[in-house]
Amino acid sequence: MPQIKQPDLHKIADKYVKRFADTFESSAKALRPKITEAVVEEDMKRGIRAHPKSLYALIDTTPIAKMTVADAEASAEKVYRDIIQSVGAANAIVMDMDSPFVLEAAKTLTADLVTNVNTETKAAIRQMIFEAIRDGDPPAVAQKYIRQVVGLTKRDAMTVKRMMALHPERVDRLTQKLLRRRAITIARHETMTASNRGQKATWQKMVADDLIDPETARQTWIVTDDDRLCDLCAPMEGEAVALDEDFTSTVKGVLPSERKPYDGVTVETPPLHIGCRCTTALEFDD
Repeated sequence: MPQIKQPDLHKIADKYVKRFADTFESSAKALRPKITEAVVEEDMKRGIRAHPKSLYALIDTTPIAKMTVADAEASAEKVYRDIIQSVGAANAIVMDMDSPFVLEAAKTLTADLVTNVNTETKAAIRQMIFEAIRDGDPPAVAQKYIRQVVGLTKRDAMTVKRMMALHPERVDRLTQKLLRRRAITIARHETMTASNRGQKATWQKMVADDLIDPETARQTWIVTDDDRLCDLCAPMEGEAVALDEDFTSTVKGVLPSERKPYDGVTVETPPLHIGCRCTTALEFDD
């Protein structure tokens, strides 16, 4: 049985955070000029309960979180592949870029990223349209709001709108701050997700090469045990499943005495939630 090296997934992820964050931020800024008064007017005419189709179409065709900073023609899929390869290299395993394990993970991650980013952006823009119609704002005013919230969450969009009413001179600075914060949050989550998927892909490759017996190997959940450990991650410590199984969280509470069941969530690998710092390790049955 080979000696399994456990790489520092956080260190690998950190190498790619800025690249992801810069990409997201620049893509959001590139979308703003496309949001014209005419587009906003068209969606406002559709009514308060309607989806703003014209704005949604703009979001769906914008390269938000799809392009890499280094190469405008490359997709996020390549970045995910790079991260997964880095994890493989840290395990002293050669991961072919065309490996089915790498391709499947990269494609899934790319699709999830774009979907999640666009869903949040759409929710923020929909709220702006809703409030503009409700409050009787003309398209020219609604356009200013919407441009400022591109790339932000619905909650951040409300913060920006309040600032526009109270201190309009501070809006640009606040928007940039919130956008950068969200970019870093997304980047950190995505790079940790890719690193953990890369770890799993490495183990799958080792199984395919007969280096690991899947009957005796287990992937085990590892938490970052410090004062930031949350009530969702704490009960997952030591949870072990087969290499082809997913993890399921059904209990929450930091201390054993505080734990109680909840609806739960199933994930292929960590992270369990935004900001999760968990990883996995490989263990073998006695």
